[in-house]
Amino acid sequence: MSEPLIVAVDGGGTQCRAAIFDAAGRQLGHAAGAFANLATDFEASRRHLTEVIEAAYRNAGIPEQTDRSDIAVMGIAGTEIGDHATRLEGVLDFATVRVMSDRDIAVAGILGDRNGSLAQIGTGSFFARQHDGHLSYAGGWGLTLGDECSGAWLGRELLRAVLMTHDGLLERSPLAEQIASDFGKGPDDIVMFAATAKPADFARLAPILFKAQESGDSLASHVLAHAVTDLERILTAMSMDGGDLFITGGVGVRYKPMLAETFRNALKDPAGDSLSGAFTIGSRLLKG
Repeated sequence: MSEPLIVAVDGGGTQCRAAIFDAAGRQLGHAAGAFANLATDFEASRRHLTEVIEAAYRNAGIPEQTDRSDIAVMGIAGTEIGDHATRLEGVLDFATVRVMSDRDIAVAGILGDRNGSLAQIGTGSFFARQHDGHLSYAGGWGLTLGDECSGAWLGRELLRAVLMTHDGLLERSPLAEQIASDFGKGPDDIVMFAATAKPADFARLAPILFKAQESGDSLASHVLAHAVTDLERILTAMSMDGGDLFITGGVGVRYKPMLAETFRNALKDPAGDSLSGAFTIGSRLLKG
């Protein structure tokens, strides 16, 4: 029997990633695939996760997972809700499998055992603070009730602002005109889109928002100013205004230059990421 491998998986609202490691930490293969948020769509997420794991094995030169001695550590969005983690563990064929929140593997990879704070902001968002072994979380409750400042949150707030320009409550701008045009019939199509859109659908508007803000668009500046105010409020409430601060995720890094000086001075570059955190947890399981 060959030595067990460690399969690390990071699943989020826009994409999932998988990497195959040997026990020494050498990455043998990797792959990326479609979204994996168990609370948004369990079956589609399960399928995407299976596909990306199989692709990572192929990338490692292992066409088929013939040896079931491997360990899988999966940090997946939406596992905090209901029995999603248990259900997913029950359909995966590994010697050992641990399904946990994507925030758990992010903290393991970025904070490790160190004191510090983390704001992970991608399609969704969550916040964490670790001090002398005590770890606390905030956010991560999904777009309907949370995911503050995330890509999905920004997309939704942009559409809300466009509707406000239509009603004469905000000044129109080139971005408002562009969004209204993209949705064809304007307000009606925006409302119909929002009624069925998933977080990833809203998040696709975030790059458009940032690009418009860079060109000086007034509506984009209004939405992002609101986002930065909310973000700084959360960072302060989480005591992130002291000690090292890590802001990660495709959307999170865009906020860094917009923050007040006290937060910018605390920013550090992470040494690891979610996949390295999943490997760390898997390595502990391997050693028993």
